[in-house]
Amino acid sequence: MNSSMPTKECAGVAIGQKSGVPSKEEAEKAFCYLMQCAILSTDLMWKRSNIMLIIQGSILALIMSPYFSMRPVGSIAFCLFGFMISFFWWRITKGGDFWVTCWESKLRDIEEYVIGDHITMFRSHAHMTDSADLRKHFKSSGYVSTRKTLMQVSKFSMFIWILLLGYFGYVYHSMYLATKMIST
Repeated sequence: MNSSMPTKECAGVAIGQKSGVPSKEEAEKAFCYLMQCAILSTDLMWKRSNIMLIIQGSILALIMSPYFSMRPVGSIAFCLFGFMISFFWWRITKGGDFWVTCWESKLRDIEEYVIGDHITMFRSHAHMTDSADLRKHFKSSGYVSTRKTLMQVSKFSMFIWILLLGYFGYVYHSMYLATKMIST
């Protein structure tokens, strides 16, 4: 096994030796490993979100184009596709939030042992703290979780696609009634 990489136990509940008392070197390796996992998870979540936003923007531009203005059936189909993409986006952000929180909670557990009491990156963070007073302080200071906001935006985009679906359904129904009245 490569000595520069932490052991698999470092990423789990136990860190280091089986006795539960890790050496300082093992804890530092575990901290670096877990920090890389948290950074990678955050990076992947944002990259996936950007891809979903590009897809949704493309679909929106397509259904708003003049070509589809007189073809509400195509717009309805693309609205359904947009809703499906929004649902997947919400699931991706939810999964990304889970993994980032997972790695950050493991980092919080070994942070004091590795860094000491003088620096608290994860123990005093609004997203990770168990202290109600500290959470109130962060909220009153204007703290907003970007991951939670991203999940809210993905949910809101589902609502927008439902509204667009209703609009194009109404347009299609109106066009259908108009052609029926003209033909009779």
